[in-house]
Amino acid sequence: MYDVAVTQALELPKHARLNFLREYCQHYILRLMANHGDFSTMAFVGGTALRVLYQLPRFSEDLDFSATSNKKNEVVDMGKISENLCIGLEKAGYKAIRAKLKLDQVVQSFFIKLPGLLHAVELSHDRRQQLAIKLEVDTNPPIGWNTEKSLVNKFMPIAIRHYDLKTLMAGKTHAALARSYPKGRDWYDIIWYLTRETPITPNFEFLTNALKQNGKEHLPINKGNYRSKLAQRLEELNWSQLLDDLRPFIENPQDLQMFDEEIMLKLIRGS
Repeated sequence: MYDVAVTQALELPKHARLNFLREYCQHYILRLMANHGDFSTMAFVGGTALRVLYQLPRFSEDLDFSATSNKKNEVVDMGKISENLCIGLEKAGYKAIRAKLKLDQVVQSFFIKLPGLLHAVELSHDRRQQLAIKLEVDTNPPIGWNTEKSLVNKFMPIAIRHYDLKTLMAGKTHAALARSYPKGRDWYDIIWYLTRETPITPNFEFLTNALKQNGKEHLPINKGNYRSKLAQRLEELNWSQLLDDLRPFIENPQDLQMFDEEIMLKLIRGS
């Protein structure tokens, strides 16, 4: 699989190779996780889930998951997952290093670092430079989530358990309202949800519990007010900073034309 990734990346313009490599490796990591049965204890969530499952037209960096089992014999073992991934990646031809393991917190995480890959596709003169992919799991997610299973087959077939769209929308709405370091990627995703042929509304049970868990009980939210609360929050943010965050991840640079403050506020308000 390493040779396939390198060969296909070298066929692309240099500016497109990094996002391609990251995405290809994300898919292969998900395939390894599915093969090891890791989706029996957790669900795929976040922006990368939208990209992988629903072809969101922006790239994403991290692989995010949420625990889905409270049974003592069905816990998420991120230490074992990271070990299995390194073994699987090595067998596929990659050099893989697990780093910065944080396994003693509610949100557990680690990085898989792949040295030599950027050099192989002529993006770095240093063989030691690493492509890093972060994996993170919330071991105590808010209650009220719903999951489903999907098969994806962009680079290889993978069966993935994930939050349904309404719960994913709730997670993104929570991030947009509560994140202390605003991201343009959050707002791009919000518009993606709201402009689908059938607009997606959040899972309000999950969203309410997420806000409570984050100390935002003062933000009661429901179908009648969530758009106005999003618009109010967006008006508080620095637009140029949101653009700077989003720009490196857009698949088609022309899509930035829609990322206009006036247009975004109009779409969010539904006016």
